[in-house]
Amino acid sequence: MPSGKYIHATAPAVSKLLSDPNDSGRNEDFRVQKITTHLSLLRRVAKKNLRSRISPENPMAQDGKRRRIGIIGFGHLGQYLTEMIEAEGQQYGFELAFVWNRNQRKMEGKVRKEQQLENLNSFVAKCADLIVEVAHPQIIKEFGEEFLKHADCMVGSPTAFAEQEVDIKCREAAWKYGHTLYIPSGALWGAEDIQKMANRGTLKALKVTMSKHPDSFMVQGELQELKERVKGQRAVLYDGPVRNLCPLAPNNVNTMAAAAMAGHNLGFEKVQGCLVADPSLLNFHIVDIEVTGPVNKYSGHEFTVKTSRKNPAPQGEVTGMATYSSFWSSVLSPLLVQGAWNLTGILQERGSASNTHLNRRTRPELIQIVSINSPIFY
Repeated sequence: MPSGKYIHATAPAVSKLLSDPNDSGRNEDFRVQKITTHLSLLRRVAKKNLRSRISPENPMAQDGKRRRIGIIGFGHLGQYLTEMIEAEGQQYGFELAFVWNRNQRKMEGKVRKEQQLENLNSFVAKCADLIVEVAHPQIIKEFGEEFLKHADCMVGSPTAFAEQEVDIKCREAAWKYGHTLYIPSGALWGAEDIQKMANRGTLKALKVTMSKHPDSFMVQGELQELKERVKGQRAVLYDGPVRNLCPLAPNNVNTMAAAAMAGHNLGFEKVQGCLVADPSLLNFHIVDIEVTGPVNKYSGHEFTVKTSRKNPAPQGEVTGMATYSSFWSSVLSPLLVQGAWNLTGILQERGSASNTHLNRRTRPELIQIVSINSPIFY
């Protein structure tokens, strides 16, 4: 079986494939297919070696260094992640680097003093390998680029990327400084398949409908006014492009933002989002996903998939219970793999106007997570 060294040595091998003189005159589709086939082998090798490299039985990384995680935000999800790292981190070979929260007093008695980060501008001193944001999209708008200069970053508030400038800056920082920008799939059921369709260009339409008790919606502006007017009734608060919805409900529609990034051939403009306030939903959040694919050229019938996810959630909670464990799985993934699959920027995005081999706007990759700047397609 090939060793872990093979995995890290594969990046230059893929670069060599890009400049193979035997490919002169061949079209871009051929070259992409060739490289993707090579990377699929890399994925299989990485999977086979994952258990022997880090596991509860073999907790330390090959280099003997524990991976350090910084948590930004200490709400319900931030507290859950902090507790899980403290309880289970050692067996997987990682530890808590720091926890930051806008209100420091909230951490008293729950986070050791030396692990509390008082000033977010001082995060570099804590030497985190992965920074996990679970606070508010404004954090990524202000600090996302800086985080990615020093560490990998997992963004729990991807509504920040509805602003194209934030999206571009973070992708470019990840590429320039050799780090990875991750988006958890969270409550986006079937995200892998959505992304595969987007990669092939067969995703024709995508709509995400979120139905919750009105108290679970933290909306702003015109949506808040509408919510007040229809109080006590089941009502559609919004139905339209996800990009326009993100600033009106930044804490509620991260699943939709993740869908817009997984369905990258449609993006924030064409992926549709619908918010339904339903007073009868006292114990659940419901996420319905409608996927539309191509029309079969022989039968004339259209490919469609509809899923409904019923997630237990107390009345008034923004995040459903099942999303906590989903997020924890996403945190584990990049730390266990340790960047072995992060061949940043090697594969040029198909359809790009650039002729260079390194392209800063590579497509997302999604397993349990979206790795924005990884070129490996599954």
